[in-house]
Amino acid sequence: MKKITLILISFILLDMNLMAQLFNVDTIEISGKNAIVYFYDHLVDLAKEKDLTSLVGAKFRAEFDKIRFSKSTYILEVRNDDNYQYFIFQANDSKKKTPYFFDMHLVESKSQIEIKELIVYKKYKNKIIKTIDAKGVRGGAIYEHSLVAQKDPSIIGNGIQITKGIFDRVIPFREISAKMTELIASEL
Repeated sequence: MKKITLILISFILLDMNLMAQLFNVDTIEISGKNAIVYFYDHLVDLAKEKDLTSLVGAKFRAEFDKIRFSKSTYILEVRNDDNYQYFIFQANDSKKKTPYFFDMHLVESKSQIEIKELIVYKKYKNKIIKTIDAKGVRGGAIYEHSLVAQKDPSIIGNGIQITKGIFDRVIPFREISAKMTELIASEL
């Protein structure tokens, strides 16, 4: 298990310019349609708000959970002939103690919505037309598309120590994309 402490994570995030925390990371085909995949990096958000070196153990988890359970992680955008569909993978606080803590929210619009408007749950919750339990889409603290994992790809799929008392596995996108695709295909 690789040890990556918050001090190292802080330096990596500062080095990579904290302006970027929402990324267009991929385009995948689902039921003959292209879905643009966006990823929101919660760790960057935390680094902007707090001094990561002062957060250890339960204090880190509490501060981090405030962010990841209030903001989207992955958003997939599908353009249809007459509308846009957004499939938003949002952590559900009531499932916090399970590894599969995501819900998938479906938002539809006649015109394209700026992706940044779909990050904060409180801002888009009135636009949700359907919520589905995203069973099988594993959650974590760090994902393949996180800046930390992009800086050191050798950690993808491996367990790491984030800070004292906090160990997590860097979730590879291939492990969750199949289930995401299956859930979205059922709604297209």
